[in-house]
Amino acid sequence: MLANQLLTTINQTIEKMCLPVENTVIVKRNESYIRVLLLSSINGSYLFPNLEINQTLAKLVEYGLLYDGFLDYYHKNSELINSAFEPYSDFSKKYSIEDLSKAYSDMLSMEMHASSNSTNYDRQKDRRDAAGAYYTPNSLSESVVKHTIRDIEKSCKSKIDFQNANIIDPSCGCGEFLISVKKELCSHCGISEEEAANRLYGVDTDPVAIQITVIRIFSNIQLPNQEHISNHFHIGNALYPSSNSPDADLAQLYVDGRIYSPDYGVLNAIMNKKYEIVIGNPPWEKIRFEDRKFFRQYSSPIADITKKDGRSIAIESIKKTQPQLYSLYLEYKKDFEVFKKYALNKGIFTKSTCGELNTYSLFTELSLRICSTSGIVALILKSAIMTSPVNSRLFNWLRKEKNLSEVFFFDNSKKIFDIDSREQFCIAFFYPRVQNTLNVSFGNTSIGQLSGFHSVELSERDIKLINPETCLLPGLNSNAELSFLKRIYSNNSTFAQEFPDCHFGRLVHLTLHANSIFNEPSESTIPILEGKMIGQYTSNYSTFSTVDADKKYLHKSKSNLSSVTEDLTSQCRYHIDISAWKQISKNYNEPYSLVWRDLTSSSNSRTMIATIVRHMPSLQSVQLLQCKNIRDLLLILGIFNSKAFDYILRSKLSGIDLTQKIIIQMPVPKKEKFETSIDFKGKIDSIWNHIIRRVAFLLPTIDFGIDLSSLQPNSAQLIEDIDWLVASTYGITNDEYDAIVQSF
Repeated sequence: MLANQLLTTINQTIEKMCLPVENTVIVKRNESYIRVLLLSSINGSYLFPNLEINQTLAKLVEYGLLYDGFLDYYHKNSELINSAFEPYSDFSKKYSIEDLSKAYSDMLSMEMHASSNSTNYDRQKDRRDAAGAYYTPNSLSESVVKHTIRDIEKSCKSKIDFQNANIIDPSCGCGEFLISVKKELCSHCGISEEEAANRLYGVDTDPVAIQITVIRIFSNIQLPNQEHISNHFHIGNALYPSSNSPDADLAQLYVDGRIYSPDYGVLNAIMNKKYEIVIGNPPWEKIRFEDRKFFRQYSSPIADITKKDGRSIAIESIKKTQPQLYSLYLEYKKDFEVFKKYALNKGIFTKSTCGELNTYSLFTELSLRICSTSGIVALILKSAIMTSPVNSRLFNWLRKEKNLSEVFFFDNSKKIFDIDSREQFCIAFFYPRVQNTLNVSFGNTSIGQLSGFHSVELSERDIKLINPETCLLPGLNSNAELSFLKRIYSNNSTFAQEFPDCHFGRLVHLTLHANSIFNEPSESTIPILEGKMIGQYTSNYSTFSTVDADKKYLHKSKSNLSSVTEDLTSQCRYHIDISAWKQISKNYNEPYSLVWRDLTSSSNSRTMIATIVRHMPSLQSVQLLQCKNIRDLLLILGIFNSKAFDYILRSKLSGIDLTQKIIIQMPVPKKEKFETSIDFKGKIDSIWNHIIRRVAFLLPTIDFGIDLSSLQPNSAQLIEDIDWLVASTYGITNDEYDAIVQSF
């Protein structure tokens, strides 16, 4: 495998340098320098054949495709590097640039780690995640490009002169979209290869990726002059203005992964013109500093410390023992703080900064700001930009002011991208339509010709009906679900309207309350419930009592399924000081709380997993609500755990957090419908009473003072009864109910 061959050469070169393996900063920096120089020397042989390594690298610097700091490093280590790289002198004759592009993508998932007296590579994604370097499959980029250049023309108000169009990918990676654009301009628009190549612009934080992009675009045609290349292709962060600092060591910033440094920006270089097409697949990452991820890159045991106060002590201790790592930690952390302040206050991003900063939101706003008013923006984005409550302001700006015209929703169940199969993404097209409508296609799983995908037209009224609070798009599994959902919303109320007095919360936080949380129980503490302990109608679903002590507190530690009912003190792994808990919960005065798992997914077997507990501490992985009327609380639990509610909920859930904002918009039957008396299994009573008696039976550890004597002790049947009672109250037909049950 080519990637392994290249990594072996890099590793052998590092070993010959006899670096102090215990100094992981020195090892990682040198590895990054050698990696970039090896790949740059290979890339240079495609662009500038028959040159010596030093001449090739100098040419790349001259063309703006490599920072001069890499050339300085080469000169300091030229003898070793020339010897190590010699076997690759005829690489460009043996392998195509497409082979190298594929190998480089594979290399991005491997990071060097030092252990004992040696270095080695293992699969790690912390650095890759920070840069969002997950490249687009060729078949998907071609599909998006063909739709942009061929299909949109039929419904776009203004026609684009492709012969003279400026086309940019502001996060181009190895150039997949730009290559597809070049092919389409040649095959569909009749433009020559040279003319098509000269219309393209690209930006990326990775110098190697930019080099590969340029090679792929200009293969088989004359490479333009240095000025053209340096004006069209830029290494740096497109979200950040250029600093123009003469003292900035950009090579050092790159090898340290500091792509959010104020000195690493190139925004000014692309803001000086408008583009007729902005296209690409920007990173989907959260812009936040996470100390555990940072230290994991450097094989530091600090990454394994789960509690923040413990990490803080350990971090302080390396100030003297590992000063370089400590210094880099401070710089890396400051970069994120400075970028956040810039994004929130500089006025460039005014719509995409709600909640936690995300690269896909910022890149969307950037793309729309650099696109001409008659142009087209085509982006692959996380579905959350269209469906998550935190993005409601951004989405409504996109829809009402920025010509959002088409959205194709996908789930990753068939691994279109080599990431989590539960991930959901969309392809969004922005352009001025002849008719001001929004066409949406739901539930796609495979790549194809987008014009052949079935879509539905969503009106302003439809959107407001389904999501009255946020006016976002639903996340549906198919287009057919839309008519069902519209009827359910039209014929029912919402949770906020029917249960306005509910008090929501998420109370104990491992970081915020670290000083009051302990691993071992005592007379002055009480146990803390975690989300993974909650099952439907039980808080005893799983336990940490049977987890080995050395694994119990690891990052993403797994609990074991409970086989018996346990005392919470042994079941839980965290305990909080009673006096601290009283202060935290002082505004929650009801004896019982309805709790559910905050972390979930619409692709899970069940999305809502809830129970009722005596009011107790619960971690941030648990959402809760309280209400004064116990009948309301029991009814809500029956609704929450029903298949009908779960089925509808999937359309609301864009990410993995099942929050209050989602719950309050959920359609639920009007309370008065639950007061209807029916004969159910030989007993005449209100639907409300039929439901809450069964719910109370399923919670045997709590006495709600309800007569349960006539119920058969069959939990599975009681749950089926609740499912049917709730569905019928929603107005769901028998055929629809059968289809809903079959979907679980």
